[in-house]
Amino acid sequence: MGTRKYLVVGATGKQGGSVVSALQSLSPSFPIHIFALTRSVSSPRAQSLAADPNVSVIAGDPSTLETVFSQIGTGIDGVFCMTVPGQKAREEDQAKAFIDASIKYRVKHFVFTSGDRGGPGKSDNNPTNVPNLKSKHAIEVYLKAQAEGRMAWTILRPTTFMDMLSTDTHGKGFGRLWAGLGEKPLQIISTRDIGHFGAEALLKPDQYNGKARSIAGDELSFEEASKIFQEETGHQMPLAPCIVGSGLKLLVGDLGAMFGWLRTDGYGVDITGLRKEYPGLQTFRQWIQESSGWRKH
Repeated sequence: MGTRKYLVVGATGKQGGSVVSALQSLSPSFPIHIFALTRSVSSPRAQSLAADPNVSVIAGDPSTLETVFSQIGTGIDGVFCMTVPGQKAREEDQAKAFIDASIKYRVKHFVFTSGDRGGPGKSDNNPTNVPNLKSKHAIEVYLKAQAEGRMAWTILRPTTFMDMLSTDTHGKGFGRLWAGLGEKPLQIISTRDIGHFGAEALLKPDQYNGKARSIAGDELSFEEASKIFQEETGHQMPLAPCIVGSGLKLLVGDLGAMFGWLRTDGYGVDITGLRKEYPGLQTFRQWIQESSGWRKH
């Protein structure tokens, strides 16, 4: 069997980096080569990836895809694509560029990370009023239409990332907005687990082709999460003052709309069923212990 080729977008970021790590650790029965796409090949993370003989680090973004794909050539077995809100190119434009280039260069399987919009069934036809989620829904529709008869596709729909919680302004602001949900639980997932499902989809296209999967690892109210965080780290949950949290909602329209939607509607992932399929799915407590970098002092 020949070497299978995979292109991972955002390979030095949280999602793409987790996909690369999962591809490296899952040890498939066939040889693979990873093309790690990043904006900067000189970053420490990019240099670390480049040290692996089975990884080629490539500089590029949605505006340079002809150069990127021409370096790799045709016969790419799978592309993992994620988009970044707030970049120069809109999310829809970013994704459509990758989809079009993938079809042109005869990619076999395209895996896109979108976002859950109320559960597996509801998400298909529910764009929501949240700009970020509406964009992802539009990308899903475009992918299905363009790929029909030409390219296999898989859509992953993660919920809110556990990794958003940090000690910087944005991380503390996220904590404050979570607190604003009151007693309503929030479904969350670690980017490590997004990487697992992304790699699984790439390595097992026959099992994932034509499927959209909503994924989450835990469901907690802010009070429940705070208790776990205190027990595991010995610290209070990182939390911005109320005025900062409100300011973030005003300054970042998508974020305010998102938490408004979470308050009234929210995610709908069957976490119990997903954990039966993948027992390694991290809970919030396990994420703190294993992946967050926090340690109890």
